[in-house]
Amino acid sequence: MNAFISYSIGDNEQYILSLLAQKLRENGINLVTSYNQTDTIDWQTMNEIKNATFFIGLITKTGRPKKTARVIQELEQTKQYSKPWIILIENSVPINPWVIGNENTIRFNRYFPHQAIEQVNQRIKASKAQPNPDAAAWILGGIGILALLSWLSEEKK
Repeated sequence: MNAFISYSIGDNEQYILSLLAQKLRENGINLVTSYNQTDTIDWQTMNEIKNATFFIGLITKTGRPKKTARVIQELEQTKQYSKPWIILIENSVPINPWVIGNENTIRFNRYFPHQAIEQVNQRIKASKAQPNPDAAAWILGGIGILALLSWLSEEKK
């Protein structure tokens, strides 16, 4: 089973992708991503998204605007394939209203991550109690999302 990740993070945060891949692999999930970072999504990226079980998006304030736009494009592709998804967006990053208003979007403050962690825990619990179209993302990827929030907050301690 694969999870597709799309990210816009700083160079000094790249290590968390390896940590996330390891954490998900412990739960039988392979993390895949696009290595082509052009302005348009290529067929290989579309295929990776199409074949993934769910999508994880990550946008931090240290990411580049062009990469942030790419994450949103890949999220839109995910929605076209009706794949479950979760996206983490740092609260200081301006983003499209349709993304912010969605229940699969978690806004976080890296200095005070507790509220976001609680939101994720509630979504995991709710998805287990009453499955919905995005339950796979929350149940299978929730542990990775919690780990990401922890790693991003630890960096600033």
